[in-house]
Amino acid sequence: MAEDPVAARWRWHRAVASYLAGAKPLLIVLDDLHWAGEETLALLTAVLAEPVLVVATHRGTDPPARLTGFLGRAARHEPVRVHLGGLPETEVADLVRVTTGEEVDPRTAAAIHRRSGGNAFFVRELAHVLAAEGPAALDAVPPGVRDVVRHRLDALPDTAKRVVRRAAVIGTDVDLAVLETLAGETALDALESAVRHGFLTEPAPRRFRFAHALVRDTLYHDLSRSRRAREHGEIAKTLEGLRPHDVDALAHHFVLSEEYADRAAHYARAVAERAESRFAQAEAARLWDAALTAFDRSGASDPEKRLELVMGKARASAVAGGLAQSRRHRAEALESAEKLADPLLTARVIGAFDVPASWTESDDPGLAARIAGRRRADPRRVARRSGGRAVPSAGHTRRRTAERGRTAGPRGGQGSRDARPPAR
Repeated sequence: MAEDPVAARWRWHRAVASYLAGAKPLLIVLDDLHWAGEETLALLTAVLAEPVLVVATHRGTDPPARLTGFLGRAARHEPVRVHLGGLPETEVADLVRVTTGEEVDPRTAAAIHRRSGGNAFFVRELAHVLAAEGPAALDAVPPGVRDVVRHRLDALPDTAKRVVRRAAVIGTDVDLAVLETLAGETALDALESAVRHGFLTEPAPRRFRFAHALVRDTLYHDLSRSRRAREHGEIAKTLEGLRPHDVDALAHHFVLSEEYADRAAHYARAVAERAESRFAQAEAARLWDAALTAFDRSGASDPEKRLELVMGKARASAVAGGLAQSRRHRAEALESAEKLADPLLTARVIGAFDVPASWTESDDPGLAARIAGRRRADPRRVARRSGGRAVPSAGHTRRRTAERGRTAGPRGGQGSRDARPPAR
């Protein structure tokens, strides 16, 4: 007569547990317990009843049903639970050194920590990229990380996948109100599923954040360029209704939508002006360029508005250190202004190069010669012609007279000296 399989299984578990207990003191270490099968976990449950020390590690997110069942059975033994977060920045540097055999500077370690969130696997993958391609490649997603993220994404329901991909277009931080407007009431269920699977965290009610920048970047770049652009446009229109004063986010999404060019130019200009007010000139130059590109793409025919964008780009580029590029923009703007035969506009272009610097000679001799040789471009004369519409600033007058002094000979030099006292 065959033995009852249930009873045989029970006796087998008891025999193994008793054997291990007889070998005390004994420490059993089990890594990656989330990969263990049903039988292994059932046997481990029997072992927990014996005086044996067991240390087991498992992934904290997306636990399989068999593991959650085991953890419930193990709870009666009152195990000590230790939650391990991401590595701190100092230990990231240590892990990179162990992985590559080379020291890493604090700035690079901080970049790896920011990209990986301290996840040890992600840190090692980025360390391999660093060793092979240098720090410039750290903005990319390592192939190993991309494969892991894609594999884990398959565990999400189809609806959750769509919502999480849309969340990746919103950015690292995700506002539930934006997603609910776009995806409906299913957005919250999808985000909660993504939190359980480790894609997102929930730092505050209705606020979600991608657990790692690399996860968000993988999801974002797996979308086609056309889909990303369309999503950016939908998000931008939604933000206009929900947060119309969030010009930074509006500029970001409208620019990347590559569709609503007029609004992209408007918001990019607003953010560029804000960046200049914060003395972030390199950022301002990038945003002025984005505003100009969007304006040209919009097909608008307002030459004066376009000149204002070019002048903003020239000004920010100069202060950020790109003097050569700034001179090109200034020359382009001056040529465009002269074609319009508007002396006041020409004077504004000349004065737009308002850079806090001092030169012993003209920074652009060719342009200075053109200015000195054209009385119509003299801001003082233009101000008189304009009926008081505009009065050049003291800084503009000093630059103008200095250029004349350097290019117009003795009479120009005398005019420059005569003009200095009123300009102060």
